[in-house]
Amino acid sequence: MSQFESSTFESLQSAFAAGLDTNSIPSECQLEHPQSLIAQSRNGMTSISHPIAQTTSEEAKGTAYLLGHEASLPPVVRMPDDVIREIFLACMPEDRNCAMRASEAPLLLGRVCSAWRSIAYSTPRLWSKLHVDAPRTPGPLGTRGRWEVYRRKWAVRADVIRTWLGRSGEVPLSLSFKTFDDADGSPHGSAHIEPLMSLARRWADVDFKVNRDELARLAEIQVGDVPKLERVKVTTVDSLWVNDLSAAALLQAQTAVPMPPVEAGTHQLWAKLQILGSAVCFIEVAFPDCHYCGWRFGSSICFG
Repeated sequence: MSQFESSTFESLQSAFAAGLDTNSIPSECQLEHPQSLIAQSRNGMTSISHPIAQTTSEEAKGTAYLLGHEASLPPVVRMPDDVIREIFLACMPEDRNCAMRASEAPLLLGRVCSAWRSIAYSTPRLWSKLHVDAPRTPGPLGTRGRWEVYRRKWAVRADVIRTWLGRSGEVPLSLSFKTFDDADGSPHGSAHIEPLMSLARRWADVDFKVNRDELARLAEIQVGDVPKLERVKVTTVDSLWVNDLSAAALLQAQTAVPMPPVEAGTHQLWAKLQILGSAVCFIEVAFPDCHYCGWRFGSSICFG
């Protein structure tokens, strides 16, 4: 071990120690000793700096190691799956059904990490609400190429709808649907609404804006097809007559169906209706046989 390594700076003997921090000018003889002492000190400093640098490097590695492990154990990672599911459910829109957008829940939750994706995909309630916008068709003047592109896009969207609702298990569904076609006899018929029709037995709350073809498809539903239905709203983009709604099951809850003045008569629609809420106060209907119905009317209902 060198003298420097076994001694402190204070123990080194300097012939010029008395002249430090003064304006004294050393003699030639005195200069020889400080120069050798400086060289010795520099060598000693090098012997110290090397282990210090090594220690600093090891410290940096250790710090990075610790931070890496600490980062892998944040509180959210240690949360039980049930708690995370409740947090996920709190992220859902409260005033509308979920849109098929990657920028919002539940799709956004599955893009954070594989663990969250697994939890999200295995939580049926996250996928029990869905809004579907039917794509705008090329129209009667659309070329064959545009129609082919449209059909491919709709096929992809229909698959996404089925995958989404497939994750909802057996949970009752809240669905909204909006068509863009306002002409009778649209080329696609009722294809846009078919992915939702196949799950009618699980409908709980539905809000559909449909054209005549889609309305006719809805009219095929029977009471037994929708055992969980609690609320339904059907709006049409065409003219609508009451005979188009022969499926009384769709009116077992408060309903908003805009229609022109009609002669209701004793159609089974009215015979099965239980509650008519104020949402339909704009309907003008003549009810010659109303005593058959047993309705309870809201206070703002208007009769023509």
